[in-house]
Amino acid sequence: MIFGDILTSSSLGTGTTKTQINGAAALVLPADCKSILAVIPEISVTTPTAAEFVAAKLELESDDFQIIPYAILFPTAASQLGKGGLTIVTNAHKWPVNVRVNGGDRIKGYGTALVANTSAPLGSASLILSDMPVAETKIHGSVGTLTATGTGTGETAGTAYTFTGGTKLIEVYGVIHSTTVAAAKPMIGYVRFSSSEFAKSVPMRFMVRTAQAAISTDATTASQIHAVTQILRYNVDVGLKSPTTIQDYYNLEQAVTTAGKFVTGTLWI
Repeated sequence: MIFGDILTSSSLGTGTTKTQINGAAALVLPADCKSILAVIPEISVTTPTAAEFVAAKLELESDDFQIIPYAILFPTAASQLGKGGLTIVTNAHKWPVNVRVNGGDRIKGYGTALVANTSAPLGSASLILSDMPVAETKIHGSVGTLTATGTGTGETAGTAYTFTGGTKLIEVYGVIHSTTVAAAKPMIGYVRFSSSEFAKSVPMRFMVRTAQAAISTDATTASQIHAVTQILRYNVDVGLKSPTTIQDYYNLEQAVTTAGKFVTGTLWI
């Protein structure tokens, strides 16, 4: 049987402090729960603010079973500037967890905004649960540091990930956020993951969804749509030594007027 429960919506604050969601309380798993299969985080913004985007990570922790480290990204969000004040939130993603638990165990969720916002975003998450224990293929996750891309073409280093105890990298992902969009200045680029410690030397380059601008010059409806993009995820199967350090990079393929910001993440077993 597969069923679900939620970590309820809670403010992440206007800064970048790690904040417990679900009313700052742990969620007690149902008595019949034997495993957590996946998590689906959701983000919302009550008051959109010009020239701001929402980037935040969700971390799962527990004092009753081993899940740390487990960090993933909330969906991205941004605002339409001008008269409408519309907030655009991208599609929610389902992230695998695959951890055994016991009924009555407690799980805690924490949200951390990667960039400060004038209006605090709200973070929540759905947990996909099962009454059957899963095979022990516990998945861990890390989220990198939000890093400026620069305005010229070429590569910018972001985050150096260090894995201790992992045996296989199973997924990588990335997303680009624009800060000020301009006509004919889309943010086109890709991420690259590099390590001298991969079990085999293989290329790890993946496109990131282009941040495309849409600008109106009509005097009555003049607005600028803040370019918000989907998280692009890629399944991989790359053996890891222990410890392994992996460096990520963003390669901007067309110069822009104002630098954007990128962030990547990884899942491994």
